[in-house]
Amino acid sequence: NRISSLREAISYRSREQDSIRIWSNQLKEEERSILSMVPDYKERLLNAFHSWTDIRDALKDDEIAVDFSYVPKMKGWDDADGFYGAFVITKDSKNPQLVSLCEVDSINQYFTEAISDAVQISKLYQESRPIYKKIWGKLENYLKGKKTIYFSPTGQLNLLNHNALLMSNGEAFGNCYNLVRLSSTDKILSIDSIDRKYQSAVVYGGILYDLSVADMREAANQYNHHGEDQFLLAMRSEDERGHWNYLPGTKTESLNIYSLLTSNNISTKLLQEKDANEESFKALSGNSPQIIHLSTHGFFLDTTDKVKKNPFMNNVGNYSDKEDKLIRTGVLMAGANNVWCGKNQVTGIEDGILTADEISRLDLSGTKLVVLSACETAKGQIDEIDGVLGLQRGLKKAGVGSILMSLWKVSDAVTSILMTHFYEDIGKGIDPRESLRNAAQKVKEQYPDPYFWASFVMLD
Repeated sequence: NRISSLREAISYRSREQDSIRIWSNQLKEEERSILSMVPDYKERLLNAFHSWTDIRDALKDDEIAVDFSYVPKMKGWDDADGFYGAFVITKDSKNPQLVSLCEVDSINQYFTEAISDAVQISKLYQESRPIYKKIWGKLENYLKGKKTIYFSPTGQLNLLNHNALLMSNGEAFGNCYNLVRLSSTDKILSIDSIDRKYQSAVVYGGILYDLSVADMREAANQYNHHGEDQFLLAMRSEDERGHWNYLPGTKTESLNIYSLLTSNNISTKLLQEKDANEESFKALSGNSPQIIHLSTHGFFLDTTDKVKKNPFMNNVGNYSDKEDKLIRTGVLMAGANNVWCGKNQVTGIEDGILTADEISRLDLSGTKLVVLSACETAKGQIDEIDGVLGLQRGLKKAGVGSILMSLWKVSDAVTSILMTHFYEDIGKGIDPRESLRNAAQKVKEQYPDPYFWASFVMLD
């Protein structure tokens, strides 16, 4: 807890250089102290790693593991062309097979800022045969006789709903295979052992983003998750980035989900309006429910220009490049417009802007499923080696299991419909991936454009 608090202080007190230097030294000492208390640290660390043979042995005959990678093709001593490749492992593999797929730029060209509205996104997937051919076409020989494909994407491949890609025969890829998206193919070793029966949940929705600071303070006073580290609360300055509007669909959605979960004997807490604050979320740390559902706005500052013009980011420090990127994305809680719009300064309490960086410092290891029912929650800064530095990274660092997240800006009304269908199956004990497929199919029947039914993906 002390290390987590020190890291948060360093990240959000950029102007207090003397304090940052002191806290950085304290952080190093705390980390050294903890490591010295674990005599078999080396053995524990080595035992935590698995080899590719462990993955192979965990596969069934009709399963395949595909680990997408960045594969540079050298042109000279210090010059290379960027290619996507895939390491393929099957039950009878003698070695992982590396397959070169396509140039990175040939995929990245599809993800310009122009591809952002419903029409462009629907067109992208309706005309996605060339994309499928570049990514999965060269792997078809390995897929023969397989039913389940475990895959871990990299780079811009993270921004695709691979289920919705059209094969050469016009059939959706996800209709022909059971696609399981993983944060790492290492997850194959534990995925079948996860108990999908849920007993507890917390549901957020119908959040009031316009609250007075006094109302925020009143709602915050019932939580004391910071304890002696109250002085380390993030202090954020004025912001000039628009205004978050109330989302009526999230209230309906959260009420429906609460009803569905409680009717299936899942103990559920519903937090709406001013009670859906940042304090309530951080208070889950160390005792998190098995399901966390967030119906709210999501944000992602995707360009350097947006970061530079953003007063919030200008007053945020960081102790590493990765943590800096995790601050650029998050979700909005009660009262967020005070800081987001620069209306009022918020001090001594949380400001309602919950970043991926803050989430990464929590202990949410008791949570099997997180549903991010908001815009662009699957996005983040793309790193060809480290993957997506965004909410999914923050949540995985916090220890959660599966994450349901969105690839683009989603419709409030249609998302409410999809989520209701999703939880109808979850309440029956159906696997989350199958529940998402069923929900997407039901939405597709009513709204056939991929923009509506293909917006959410599941990550294990």
